Amino acid sequence: MLSELRFAAALVYSPRGQSAESKKSRVQVRDPLKRGDPRFLQLACARLRTFLPNDLVAEFLPADGVLVPTPRRAPQYSKDSLWPAQLLAEALVRCGFGDRVLPCLARVSAVPKSAFSAPGHRPDPVHHYDSMRARLDLLDRPRRVTLIDDFVTRGATLLAAASRLHDALPRAEIRAFVLVRTMGLVAEIESIGAPCTGTIRYDGKAVERHP
Repeated sequence: MLSELRFAAALVYSPRGQSAESKKSRVQVRDPLKRGDPRFLQLACARLRTFLPNDLVAEFLPADGVLVPTPRRAPQYSKDSLWPAQLLAEALVRCGFGDRVLPCLARVSAVPKSAFSAPGHRPDPVHHYDSMRARLDLLDRPRRVTLIDDFVTRGATLLAAASRLHDALPRAEIRAFVLVRTMGLVAEIESIGAPCTGTIRYDGKAVERHP
């Protein structure tokens, strides 16, 4: 299990804030993203060019990079099942971020939904790791991989997914990019557009996301 993962994010949303911007983050960002709205995804990715710093794009979404969507919470039994991370990765590539999408991570067993788990009982990185498998063709060994997800809260899913990829691609440079950071410990947000880079760390007991 990896102990650290570099990540970048473009937007923020407030789960409970009552300011106009916080409410807008739920209605205009969280809700359409949870629905996997293709029009929203395409528009959001197209607008990233207008405010993402060049150095962030170069590190996390390079033109030659391979984008790997993080798996859904449960095994995907139908090709028609909604997979927001894959839809996001495909929209990013259409907008010139990354070279191609490689959907090589899958769940083999379901994990509980973190939002419905009591504090202290949310799935940890080891639980997520044990529920995933990496499926790669022997000829497909990318050297730069960016995990893609729609939201990040603590980062347990991303860290587990990165660990699975590291097992399969030990020489690859692995990063993560998420569209939205959840700002659950911040009363209000000042702006939805708030790109950042940071780190997800795991010490064997707790997962921490900075920032």
